[in-house]
Amino acid sequence: MLLPFALSVGRKAEVEGGGRRRASTSLAAAGTRVSAVREVLIQRLQQDRPGQLGGLCRRMAEAGVNIEVLYSDHANQLVLVLDDPAAGRRVSAAWMRDSGM
Repeated sequence: MLLPFALSVGRKAEVEGGGRRRASTSLAAAGTRVSAVREVLIQRLQQDRPGQLGGLCRRMAEAGVNIEVLYSDHANQLVLVLDDPAAGRRVSAAWMRDSGM
């Protein structure tokens, strides 16, 4: 699942949906400077299979995709900010297909 964007602030704030301007305005009104707005890739891992994270990261590296930020949310989803989101989506789709997800 690909969210339209994420807000990169001093601390990470993830924003769902199409409210990019509304989110930026709300953060600015709260005194938070928005330094960048970035697209994120949301990836699920099979929690019962060791090596899932390493396998996905290896595939990204082999495709020349740099992972700039990586964290997990409270719904056990991996959130990735990539230097090339389009290539990252292709890698993610192939990895999911090949790993039987």
